[in-house]
Amino acid sequence: MEKDIKIANLASKPVEKYLKHFLIRNNGFASMDRQDCKGYAQKSPALCKSDDCKAILEEQEFKCKDPNCKAFITERPELCSDEVCVALINNQSEKCKPDDKVCQSVLNNEPAMCNGQDCKALIDKTGIICKSNQCKGIINENVNFCDLQSEQP
Repeated sequence: MEKDIKIANLASKPVEKYLKHFLIRNNGFASMDRQDCKGYAQKSPALCKSDDCKAILEEQEFKCKDPNCKAFITERPELCSDEVCVALINNQSEKCKPDDKVCQSVLNNEPAMCNGQDCKALIDKTGIICKSNQCKGIINENVNFCDLQSEQP
């Protein structure tokens, strides 16, 4: 039961979809800007660096630079710039490319199909299994993780 509450509190629909889109396109959160990580972790536009981070947290599509940001806020798939955005808005895993396991995993809420720890962590809402520190920051809602350097393999 506790897990359900956490999911509801994690983010609004546009933010959740934007984060899922970022994860799918980048195969994790390691490439996310540290300031944006803090913004998402605290749900605070003031902490964001990018206009899209601020826009998505405030749900103000006119501030978006990325067309997918506008699409997620307005829930209009015709504004999307890629198939992942359309799949997320329409909640249709069949819109994912057949070889895009991360997209299919996220859309089907199926962590077993993920090919990365950040993907599993986002689906399970379990920060301890994150690979990137940005993932830990966002899922644990703790900005301190956002400043840590990711360990090199």
